[in-house]
Amino acid sequence: MRRILIAFVVFCGMLLSAAAQQKTITGIVTGADDNQPVIGATVQVRGTATGTATDMNGKYQISAREGDILEFRYVGMKTHEAVVGTSNVINVTLQTEELGLDEIIVVGYGTQIKSKVTSSIAKVEGEKLMNVPVPTVELALQGKSAGVFIEAVNGKSTGATRMRIRGSSSITATNQPLFVVDGIPITTEASNVSGASINPLTSINFNDVESVEILKDAASAAIYGSRGANGVVIITTKKGYSGDTKINFTIQTGFNDPSHRREFMNAEEYISYFRDAAKRGDAYEDFIYGDPPGTNTYWQWHVEQRLKRYSGWAKILEDPNNPSSKYLGSKVDTDWQDLAFQ
Repeated sequence: MRRILIAFVVFCGMLLSAAAQQKTITGIVTGADDNQPVIGATVQVRGTATGTATDMNGKYQISAREGDILEFRYVGMKTHEAVVGTSNVINVTLQTEELGLDEIIVVGYGTQIKSKVTSSIAKVEGEKLMNVPVPTVELALQGKSAGVFIEAVNGKSTGATRMRIRGSSSITATNQPLFVVDGIPITTEASNVSGASINPLTSINFNDVESVEILKDAASAAIYGSRGANGVVIITTKKGYSGDTKINFTIQTGFNDPSHRREFMNAEEYISYFRDAAKRGDAYEDFIYGDPPGTNTYWQWHVEQRLKRYSGWAKILEDPNNPSSKYLGSKVDTDWQDLAFQ
């Protein structure tokens, strides 16, 4: 009986200890400008999933322990933090947050104050683009502007990118926006000698970008015409200013490997392939039954001339199918692809 009584006392003590640790916090959240209740403000215990929201009267109720930090958030107001102490009532006053409505932004026809602009314009400061491990400026815009979709077209470090501003405008035509760098429109549809799309924006240094404005409205289309139908990306670079000279040095290094390499024939396979192609070609019978007589070996000469066209020098390579033919080839069986991507 004594043991049961002791266990009961210990259990009650544990319940009282747990109740003392966890308690209910109540309070009212008001705004600093008008001292009115803030409706829908979120209240959350930092580091946990415990949270609630204020009601129509700005009141809230949440469970927390002493020492916990309560975070109060509301759109357009600064986040407020309060430490839970011995009191069960915590009233909070939220301060208004400056949203930068007096900020000057670049539009298609000049500059305007942000609060007076009614069209769809997004601005990204150059500081947000610095120290991003991507090769081009537009790839650095990923996740920094709403409604902008950006992806790389190929695996080349200087390869072109596909950019969509608030959806596509055409099914068959290009949906690439117009890029304007310091007032000069540039095209991103260039290609190299292999036909792969390249990106001329790779020549722009991240540290030289002051701001990037993304436009897609009637005003920008009116200025740039059909080129601005898919949107306009205005890149403004930094300019010199008076004062002390400042030098900033940053460096980034990276490696890029091809995702898929091709399998090439060696010298013997190359000779056999072209000889077989000549025999199976339409002109083979003309070579055999040609006039005058003796032209039946012309197809062999045709193959040999094609092989010699791509031969090297100094080293003699014998034809395994025709020992009488010898080709020059000091660079035969060299894996040029492996040397190019070493």
